[in-house]
Amino acid sequence: MMENLLVVIIASVIFAYALCRIKIFIRLFYRRQAADDFVRLEVYLLRRLLAYHTTIPIVQIIQHRGLPWLETELKSRREGLKTHSGREQRFVAKTLDIYLNKPLKWRHIVREVNHLFCLYRRFASQIKRAMRCEKFIWRTGCGCDDAAVTALVSGFLWVVKSEVLVFLKRRIGFAVRPVIQVQPIFNAAKVEVEFECIFTIRVGNVINAAWSLIHFPVKEVKGSG
Repeated sequence: MMENLLVVIIASVIFAYALCRIKIFIRLFYRRQAADDFVRLEVYLLRRLLAYHTTIPIVQIIQHRGLPWLETELKSRREGLKTHSGREQRFVAKTLDIYLNKPLKWRHIVREVNHLFCLYRRFASQIKRAMRCEKFIWRTGCGCDDAAVTALVSGFLWVVKSEVLVFLKRRIGFAVRPVIQVQPIFNAAKVEVEFECIFTIRVGNVINAAWSLIHFPVKEVKGSG
C-alpha cells in the first residue's frame, strides 16, 4: 500500500513538472495593404494540439450626426462584414445615463474598475517578467506625393520603431534579434504594414501569476480608489 502511494506521488510530481514546463505560444499578426486591414490573434500549445484563434475587429472613424465616431468591423463567415457603430453608441449613452442619474451606481462601478485594474496590473507584471519574444518582424512602407515628405516620414518612423524596441527590451526578453524595416514609397500616397510577433510563456508561470491574485491584499485595492 505504501509503495503504491509513493508511486502515485512521484507520478503526480513528474506530471505537474511536465505541465508547468509546457510553453504557451501567443502570435499576433497584422497586415495593412491598400485599404485592407487584417488582424489575427492565435494562442496555442503542444504543437497546436490545443489552439485558439480569432480575427480582431478593425476600428474605423466615421461621421455620426456631424461628429467623428468609432465603428468596429467584424467579419462573419455567413453574413460577411458587419459594422457595430450602433452598439458603441448605445454603450456610451448608457454610461452617460448612469453617470448623470445614478451616482451611487457610478461610484460602485468605479470601485469595481479600480479593483479589476489592480488585479490586471499585478497579473500582467508577473506575466511580463516571465514572457519571451521568439519572433518580432515589423515592416512598414510609406509614401507621399512629395518625395521630401516621404523621406521625412520614413526617418520619423525609424525613430518611433527604435523607441518602441527599446521600451519592449526593457520589459521583455528577446530570444531572437528583432527585424524592423522602413521602405519609402515615392510618388504614391500609401501605407503598407506587416507586423508579426510571437511570445512564449510557460504554463507554470501563468499558474504562479494567477495564484498571486488569490493573495492580493484587499487594503491595496481599497487604497487605489
